[in-house]
Amino acid sequence: MPAGVFGMLFGDNSGKPLVMAGEIKAVAFTGSLRGGRALGEIAAHRSEPIPVFAEMSSINPIVVLPGP
Repeated sequence: MPAGVFGMLFGDNSGKPLVMAGEIKAVAFTGSLRGGRALGEIAAHRSEPIPVFAEMSSINPIVVLPGP
C-alpha cells in the first residue's frame, strides 16, 4: 500500500481527534458498539461527513487483497 493509506491507532482517546481531522476521508473501527456509534456520530456531523466502516462486537472482517 502507498504510504499514508493505512495507519493503526490504539487507545481510548485516539479516535475522536482522528475522525475530526480534515485530512481523513474515511475510518475503520474495531471495538465496542458504544465506541463505534460515538465515532459514527462524530463522522456524520463533520462539515464534510465521512464513512465509518465498523466491526462492533461481532465478526465482520475487512480483507485487503492485491489488485487494481
